[in-house]
Amino acid sequence: MNISTKGKYAVEAMLYIAYFSGQGPLRVKVVAQALKVSEKYLEQILFLLRKKQLVETVRGAKGGYLIAKSSRDISIGDIIRSVEKDFIPVPCINGEKACTYGIRESCSTRKLWERLGKVLDNTVDNMNLEDLIQEYRLKLIKHYGEVDYYL
Repeated sequence: MNISTKGKYAVEAMLYIAYFSGQGPLRVKVVAQALKVSEKYLEQILFLLRKKQLVETVRGAKGGYLIAKSSRDISIGDIIRSVEKDFIPVPCINGEKACTYGIRESCSTRKLWERLGKVLDNTVDNMNLEDLIQEYRLKLIKHYGEVDYYL
């Protein structure tokens, strides 16, 4: 199973915005430069995150994006599911109609995929944005010293 680049950048953008949220709204340009992604692509991702109320926008000259709630209340699963069409290891666990196997009744791998899906869900649902912020902070301090400005 692959998480798309949209899912990867959604998590990274949320992490970056949350980490620097104490300094006010972040402009798309700043986040895009930090993540080395196009502004247009990032805007699409932020639109989906905003729809799920994970980020909010502030208009005006000093406007930009802020996280919409506490980083402890945003699971990584919330972020990924807000931008991914399906977050499952294989389509067939969505139901029998999605199964392309000729003899569904004797499918010996379905339980494997269901279990793997549960492990994935459990992992991303039990890790929140604050967990990633703490790890990010430690890596930045180790690499740059204390960082309290946009990179």
